Amino acid sequence: MALGSRNKLGYIDGKIKRPNPSHTDFGKWYMNDNAVRGWILASMTTSLAESLIYMETSKELWDEVKERHGHTNAPLLYQLKKELSDLKQENQAVGNLYCMLKNLCDHISSIEGIPECTCGEIIKCTCDMMKKLADAKSLNKLIQFLMVLNEGFENIRGSILAMEPLPPVNRAFHLVQQQDKQKEITRNMNTNNEMSAMNVKKQFVNTWQKRESKEEKMRKKCDHFSMKGHTKEECFQLMGYPDWFKNPPKGKTTQRTAANVNKQTTEYAGETPLEKNLE
Repeated sequence: MALGSRNKLGYIDGKIKRPNPSHTDFGKWYMNDNAVRGWILASMTTSLAESLIYMETSKELWDEVKERHGHTNAPLLYQLKKELSDLKQENQAVGNLYCMLKNLCDHISSIEGIPECTCGEIIKCTCDMMKKLADAKSLNKLIQFLMVLNEGFENIRGSILAMEPLPPVNRAFHLVQQQDKQKEITRNMNTNNEMSAMNVKKQFVNTWQKRESKEEKMRKKCDHFSMKGHTKEECFQLMGYPDWFKNPPKGKTTQRTAANVNKQTTEYAGETPLEKNLE
């Protein structure tokens, strides 16, 4: 790509021939060829560049590189296509899935390339063969993208396949992403509704439990005062008011005072006037 943008591809594919050293264009050719050779070497690792630095021309250098490494595309192509066939969405976001798919497809396309016309008739072609090849690759990317989507996208997948003409893969990605966002909004709304329903249910249970507790409390009865809501053992008037009780009736003791009184009563319960007289 860099050589093509500089109009220097002819130096490595042999279209720009090396002129005779005595020719007036040799100096210009030599300067450009050295520049191309330097660009190629600069793109390599140090060890690889050192093994190729003594090649005299950029074409010789390029032919040597192709001979060494031009036959290793098949294993790489197999690996990339295997990754593409194993690609599934599963828990991935649609955006991440699309990026992975696009990277794999673009890498495969760069290796496979487009068959080169060697007879020169492609220039005279009037049936748009190059456009047909590009459309075929675009269709392949679209089908691959729709295939790796989860089952939850069946509706949008069917809608896209029914379009005429079929959209490019980036347009299909946009449509799928829109539906995915809509599904996410619906999921969030359902989650909020479920949480609201759970809160209402919880409040109802708490209210019912409180009412049930009140009903159970009203079943109790104080045998001493014939009052409901507590037993004789729980009666504050008999047992004393607790310390936390606010504003107890005047003259009424607290539980601490009542406990001291009970303790003193117990200690002197056995000292009757009769016993004192016997002493």
